[in-house]
Amino acid sequence: MPATAAVTADYVHREKRATPRDGMTVGASRLKWSNIGYADAPVPAEIEALARDHVRKVGVDDDIGFVILHRCGGGNFYFLGVQTWRGQNEVWETVYAKTGPDDPDFKLWTYRTAHRGTFCVWELGVVWHEKQAWVCFLNSGRGDADLQRYLDDRYEVWFKAIRQSSEGALASSSCPHKTIIFRTLRPVV
Repeated sequence: MPATAAVTADYVHREKRATPRDGMTVGASRLKWSNIGYADAPVPAEIEALARDHVRKVGVDDDIGFVILHRCGGGNFYFLGVQTWRGQNEVWETVYAKTGPDDPDFKLWTYRTAHRGTFCVWELGVVWHEKQAWVCFLNSGRGDADLQRYLDDRYEVWFKAIRQSSEGALASSSCPHKTIIFRTLRPVV
């Protein structure tokens, strides 16, 4: 199988923005919140409100964590990932989806196989930031003020698209992982 089998020939990788939103409390759970979407097609306020209502309705087990609401493409498909920290240093996740305008609410996203998707390239940027913030909390005194610092540690970021040569070659000197692929626009602390 060629290395490009996972990517269709017509796929164009575009820039997206992760935008921090107000966190939320559900029972004893404290959740940070980020929306991801194109600059010209961000998550609409009514979809965010629907997603927040859904998280309140399904609940979270008295955890600390973060939510990623991702507008996929620029259309009407949304992933709602609820991630919580468990076992001291593990990210646990429940994924919901709203698959189109006729879908009245978010529904649990199920998988048909054991091998399944986790995070897309844009979501991984948020996950990386949350990992770093959680490690700071783990290395702190872990008191109320330390927890609040974790909850306040948010950012807004553009995920920049990396363009390769017209031949599509990836020379070792131009490998994307050696290039800064996002930049912080505004710390929100």
